[in-house]
Amino acid sequence: MNFSYVLFWIILALVVGALYYFIYYTRIFKTGLKESLAGILQTIRGKLIHAGQAARSQWTRFRQAGVESMNGKIRYSTMNTENRESAAGVEAGDGSAPGSRLGTREYLKYAIEWTIIAAWALWIGRSYLDMGPNAWPSGGQEYMMAMQNQYIWTILPKCGSCFFWNGFTNGGVPSFVDVLSGWLHPISIIATFLFGVFNSGKIIMIASFFMAGIGQWWLGKILKLGSIPRLWAALIMVGSGALTGRTEIGSAPLVQSVAACSLVFPAVLQLALYGGRKAAIGLGIVLGLAAISGQGYIQVGLLFCLPPMVIVLMVGSGSEGGLRIQPGWRYFLFAIILGVLIAAPLLVPLIHDSSILGKDTNTTFSEAQPLEFNVLNLVINNAAFYQNDDLVKAPFAHMNNNYVGWVPVIFAVMGLAMAPRKLRRAMIALFIGFCFVYLTSSGTLLKWIYLLPFGSFAAGIRGPGQIQSLAAPLLLGLAGIGLDELLKKDWPALELALSKTSEELANMRVNSKWIMLVVLLLALQAVADFSAAWVNVTPMDPANPRSLLQSLRTADAEWVQPPFGEYIWLPAAMEDGMKLRQFYRPWSITSTTELPAAYLQMSTIPEDASLPEYLRTDGDYIILKRPNNLYASISDSQATYPCSASSTGGFIDVACDSPNPGTLVVLENALSGWTASRDGQAIALITTPWLDVDAPAGKHHYAFRYVPWDAPLGIVLAILGWVIALAGLFFFSNDAKLSRSGPSQAGAA
Repeated sequence: MNFSYVLFWIILALVVGALYYFIYYTRIFKTGLKESLAGILQTIRGKLIHAGQAARSQWTRFRQAGVESMNGKIRYSTMNTENRESAAGVEAGDGSAPGSRLGTREYLKYAIEWTIIAAWALWIGRSYLDMGPNAWPSGGQEYMMAMQNQYIWTILPKCGSCFFWNGFTNGGVPSFVDVLSGWLHPISIIATFLFGVFNSGKIIMIASFFMAGIGQWWLGKILKLGSIPRLWAALIMVGSGALTGRTEIGSAPLVQSVAACSLVFPAVLQLALYGGRKAAIGLGIVLGLAAISGQGYIQVGLLFCLPPMVIVLMVGSGSEGGLRIQPGWRYFLFAIILGVLIAAPLLVPLIHDSSILGKDTNTTFSEAQPLEFNVLNLVINNAAFYQNDDLVKAPFAHMNNNYVGWVPVIFAVMGLAMAPRKLRRAMIALFIGFCFVYLTSSGTLLKWIYLLPFGSFAAGIRGPGQIQSLAAPLLLGLAGIGLDELLKKDWPALELALSKTSEELANMRVNSKWIMLVVLLLALQAVADFSAAWVNVTPMDPANPRSLLQSLRTADAEWVQPPFGEYIWLPAAMEDGMKLRQFYRPWSITSTTELPAAYLQMSTIPEDASLPEYLRTDGDYIILKRPNNLYASISDSQATYPCSASSTGGFIDVACDSPNPGTLVVLENALSGWTASRDGQAIALITTPWLDVDAPAGKHHYAFRYVPWDAPLGIVLAILGWVIALAGLFFFSNDAKLSRSGPSQAGAA
């Protein structure tokens, strides 16, 4: 199959679809181009004027409004009509619905809630605030396996477009096909540039704790839950095993992907229950960011659980009986197109190179825990349990730990039973999504798919247990409903009296709802205590890998090999620009049949000291040198002539001086996208696994450049997607049909 041809038509359809929806919703063809442009300019002018007026009004409101306490309530002592209406709306309900205008008090309340979530995320991840160069997150060695592609950002300032090629390890690979590392996500990018690659993973995990908490808070807001239920559910999410349990191997992209994908659920509910173009744009943005957040397994779970949720939300009974799709389906289509555009820097190269990418498979899904045991991980808080094979599971906490505790589970059951009619459709959608998550994470659904004629791809999802992380936000959404309904009930007052014989000394009446506060706090303490078993840092040995790596330094760009399987060498090696012959990653380029040969090798086997290539001993390590394993050399029928080479990403420069003509061989994987030139003149590459060209005798300069079309195109499409998203957020009116009491017809079953 010609994937480039298929990809062209897919991209064309996406661009046309996105432009169609944007043009349709901005009414350009209905009003005429000239009138539309004039209208856009008028809209910009109006927006700027409105923004200025709003800023002045807000400043005046803050300056004039005094806050005083009266009868146990907080109110503004000085309010104009607009302020009074806003405060009345807040007192009548629990803040404004999504998309409606917020008053100062609501902003303050939300700011306080977000601050609490941020403080809790910092507390849960406090161990990661240790920025020491040898403070490795738990899981140690696996930490750098997941973070290796982040080092691509370190060469971007040096040579620009050279970062399209990752030439650090394994003969080199295209940078933009890496699904695992999540290096394209904004959090990863910001953390890398501010804190460096090694410490960026710690910041990514703390930020992901916060992001997941905000996602859970957002879900509670969409469901119109009170402050206590939505804030409590958010705090439970931050400390739950769905996040902290994934840190067992130190995989920052795995935690980031759980958090990014959890944002999709409230975005879907907001669009389905309330509608609106801005909600569609919001869903498109979070879909795109979820796709590029890394890891891959969590996104697979999202693909399996979202469609049934959307069907429940968007399909209802028609006026004449039968089923009818809600008219808002067009918004969902637009959101999907927008999400694909935003994720295009990953998706376009991934589709283009899909025929040469491979990973290990498991046709028996033996690493998946059976469904009847998988669900129990929600309430098991024994750390040792997750590191053994009890209850037919793999002995890895990052695959099975999903602890939230009994209290949220009980509240979720109450939510299923007590959900008001206006939330019934949302409740069913959350429950259906929860069920499909566990059908996927247990391997049950994957086994069914694998039996289909086209289902062989399912065998690539070897460790589906990680997908159960998505069950936590759905369960906590139901738990929030149950807690909210419980708090709305009339609770009896408890009367405490202190008396002596017939004389009463003191009498105190206490609302029994305070008992619930104790229960909620104990639930929070349970997840916080359990998270401490996973969220921590530890030193690695040796503590000074950089000084030991000096033994592997070469004059040119030769490949070197530290002890295979010891990831502690990676940070220092990549920061120093070394090229590592072999370093583990869970995917590979199937078109390459061999790894480049190492010029220098560090061994821990004492017997290697007797090998002919033995060079010296450095502490506990034996250094081997194989001088014939040159990175760049010219070979003819009689001899091999070394060349001097420098390599940074996709920029390789080679200087040669050979007495005879021959073939220049550069040990870099020769995938599509490479070009070559000699003394400034373009020359053809010879079809071999390495970068080979014909080399005449004499002194010549050769330049090899990796110039792919897929990654730049993906970046252009992402820019287009962000322009459409930001323009839509700016121009579109707040058209969601909302009420302070929450979803009515859209949310009722």
